[in-house]
This record gives sequence, structure tokens and C-alpha cells, in this order.
Amino acid sequence: MYYWMKLAHVAITGLCKKPASKALDRHTIKMRAKLVDLDFNGHVNNSRFLSMMDVGRTHLFFHSEWKELFKKQRILPIATGVDITYLKSLSFGSTFDLTSEIIYWDDRWLYMKQSFVKENDLLAVGAVKLAVMKGRKRISPESAMAMITGDPAPTPSFPEEIREIFSLQYQWVKKCT
Repeated sequence: MYYWMKLAHVAITGLCKKPASKALDRHTIKMRAKLVDLDFNGHVNNSRFLSMMDVGRTHLFFHSEWKELFKKQRILPIATGVDITYLKSLSFGSTFDLTSEIIYWDDRWLYMKQSFVKENDLLAVGAVKLAVMKGRKRISPESAMAMITGDPAPTPSFPEEIREIFSLQYQWVKKCT
């Protein structure tokens, strides 16, 4: 329940303000591990990291130029794949930064990196693959970026480690179906 309220708060405050940043800027929000986030071992539960990543993505999309696409045309990136690596635990009351940034896009997907950092110490890092949706219809991230910037933005080079992560996920899904 807490994260639904947090998501709503982040989205509503973002919609009510002018965009604070560019579409490709890195966004950092400060967070604190709450009692409801903990598992039986007293550490933040793995699924809570994913919920926190939802809040970070919502912050990026509703506090940047992406917000205008949402307000005018109902265009919003939706997560379709997530890979997270946990390096160190988070315990009750710990404050940390969650950083979200778009690192690559092509004609089908938008890719984002999200990092959990406490006092310059990397706790967890996630790679997220997103589909850009206009209502129920998928549009290319390239066209969404062109709508934001006014002209086609140059596509950055694809980080090889991200390519490997999602290639392995795709292969695994094919084996399961």
C-alpha cells in the first residue's frame, strides 16, 4: 500500500510542476528503508527493491520532459523486463539514493539503468527494458525522443553488458514457451 501512495505522490507532484529536467538527465531521489520493506532477516526484501525502482522510473518520467508527452498524448514508457543485481543489503532506517537514467534506445525499446547507492557505496543495480506506449499502441522510442527534442536525437551506443542481459532473458523465455 505504501508504494502505491508513493507512486501517486510522485506522479501528481510531477504533473503539477514544470519539468525540472531534460528527458535524458539522470534523476536521483532520496529514500529510506521502512519497517514494511523488511523481510524476516531484517533486510529490505528483494521485491521492495523492484517497487522502489517503479518509484524512481515514475519520478524520471513525471519530473522531466517526458511528462509533456504524457499530458498531451498519453505516451508513457512501460517496463517489460527487469534485471537486478543485489550487492549489499539495506536495513531498517537506512537512507540511500536511487538514481535512474535512460542509457539507450532503438526502434523498439528504451533501456534504463537504476542504481541504489548509500554513501558512495553501490548496493544494487538494475537494467530495465521499456516499451513506449501511446494508449494501448506501441510507438518507437526514436519517435518519442523526436517529439520531446523536436528533432531525432542521436541514439547512444548500446552498452554490451545490457545487450547480454536481455539476450539471455529472451533465450530463456523462448525455452519456457
